[in-house]
Amino acid sequence: MEETTDASAAMQQEQQQPLMRMKVMVAIDDSEESFVALKSVLDNLYGIAGVVPESGMLTMVHVQEVSIPLSIL
Repeated sequence: MEETTDASAAMQQEQQQPLMRMKVMVAIDDSEESFVALKSVLDNLYGIAGVVPESGMLTMVHVQEVSIPLSIL
C-alpha cells in the first residue's frame, strides 16, 4: 500500500508542475545534410512528445536559392 501512496504522490507532483514546451526550428535546403538534421530533430522531438503529449512544436523553414539574371544587376 505504501508503494501506491508513493506513486500517487509522484503523479500529483508531476501534474502540479508547469508544462514545459520545447520549440525547435529547422532550416532545410535541398542538401542531404539538412534532411539528416531534420530526421534527427523529428526522431528526438517525437521521442519526447510520445512520452508527454503536446510537449513540443516544430517550425520548418525551407531555404531556396534564387537566381537573379545578371542583366537586372
